[in-house]
Amino acid sequence: MQNLARSLAMDEIVGFEFVDGDIHRQKIAWKSGVVVYVNRGANDWQIGTYPNSERPLILPRFGFWATNDKASFGGVVRIDGQVVEIRVDDGYYFVNGRQKLPHEATPIRPLLDDVKIVDNKELRGKLSWDALRPTAKPYAPFLHLERPKTWWADQPELHVLPLADPKKPTDRWQGLETQLFGDEIAVPLPSDLPPGKYDLLTGLYDREGDGKRLTLLGFGTDDKRYKLGMIVVEGQGDARSVAFEPTGAPDLIDLRLIPNDKPSNFGVCQTLGAFRLEQISDSTARLTPLPNEPKFDVRLTTPFFAAVTFDVVLRDRNGDEIGRYEAQSVDGGLALTVDSSEAFALEIVKK
Repeated sequence: MQNLARSLAMDEIVGFEFVDGDIHRQKIAWKSGVVVYVNRGANDWQIGTYPNSERPLILPRFGFWATNDKASFGGVVRIDGQVVEIRVDDGYYFVNGRQKLPHEATPIRPLLDDVKIVDNKELRGKLSWDALRPTAKPYAPFLHLERPKTWWADQPELHVLPLADPKKPTDRWQGLETQLFGDEIAVPLPSDLPPGKYDLLTGLYDREGDGKRLTLLGFGTDDKRYKLGMIVVEGQGDARSVAFEPTGAPDLIDLRLIPNDKPSNFGVCQTLGAFRLEQISDSTARLTPLPNEPKFDVRLTTPFFAAVTFDVVLRDRNGDEIGRYEAQSVDGGLALTVDSSEAFALEIVKK
């Protein structure tokens, strides 16, 4: 998005509106002709169709789309149900199928339902875990009680609540797991809690390894704990009363935090990987994967790749050739396997 970002930094906003009166759906017009749509809402927003296509153009939560009258367009969109990135700009393409994310979450969300406080001493409820995929290895769940911070330097007292091991290890969780702790958990609450409100927090940590917590889905804190609700204590001793306040509706699963697991069709290609594609000349294109991008397959389908035979030249970051091979297009598209650990860029030359 560098060309767009630079141009907007030097540009002037000439129009702004909340589309259909929805403050979460924003449209910004710039003097140069650029129009940007931003979806700040929880639900998908279809803003039309892709250029020269009948495919629906859908912005996910926090997605955006920037376009102008010079056939440049792109943003964070939903394609084939997945959140991806695309930019098309005068012979320059960037796509990211998001097989790898810099701050990705493990797609597991904790849920606590049917909560009751027994005799002002014990919390009971159904602790479930909604797992889109299992963890790579077993992790241990925990349960904490802690006063919320009132300012950044607070050091609130932490109460670790007893929680039995689940009946199934986390690397075997799949779907909504409701019986990991039987029908319900029964957790004693500290008898010396001063009156106040306390966050009930959970998460998963590496008990057998380095102790680090996993980033999950849900109402998270900055230290990778997830809010199940709040314990409210009033009075002390025999006059003490304890209540539970739920966090609210379960947090939406934010797909921006989950790596994709299948290729998306970007129109110019099909891939799960991330790369820049540049048209260098009538006979040459250059494909540059993101550094440290895992190996991926791509099928390139722009008109350039309708030719039959190509030389694929592997180059290092200095531009020097380190290898080459011949590739054949099939049905108007060229299929390649790209490994950023082997080459900085691939130069694709018509023969």
